[in-house]
Amino acid sequence: MYFQINEKLPPIQFAKSIQDGMKLDPIKYNHVNAESFMLPCKPEVPIVEFRKECRSFAEKWIEIHKTQFKRLGVVGDWDNYYSTMSFNAEAQIVRELGKFLKEGSLYKGFKPVLWSTVEKTALADAEVEYQDHKSDTIYAAFTVKSSNLKELIGNDII
Repeated sequence: MYFQINEKLPPIQFAKSIQDGMKLDPIKYNHVNAESFMLPCKPEVPIVEFRKECRSFAEKWIEIHKTQFKRLGVVGDWDNYYSTMSFNAEAQIVRELGKFLKEGSLYKGFKPVLWSTVEKTALADAEVEYQDHKSDTIYAAFTVKSSNLKELIGNDII
């Protein structure tokens, strides 16, 4: 949900404004305070300490995003949220990789690193825009049978 709201909506609004004839400059990063990204340089800091700093930085932003979602009225189990950096998630990833290794399905291959010459940084897969492609969309409602949030039980969700 966060990805869809935060990453998809602004580019859509920006593209629509350009189509409507407005002359706009992308300001995606202008609101970011550079000091908030000041982490110590990796070579100067022991790896364990560096990772702790990175984890602390990410946890701070997770809390900010959770607060913002609550203010938007997004319903969720905010006390038991999923995070890829949780130790349980990391352990499960290692277990799954172990299964691939045992089956002989794990291999080393090549994947391109997409690079922004403007930003001088690697791009996440989600940041890459491809040519338009039309696909059929289906919306389906499902009744919630069980949930930690009692108010969701019996309601339909899309």
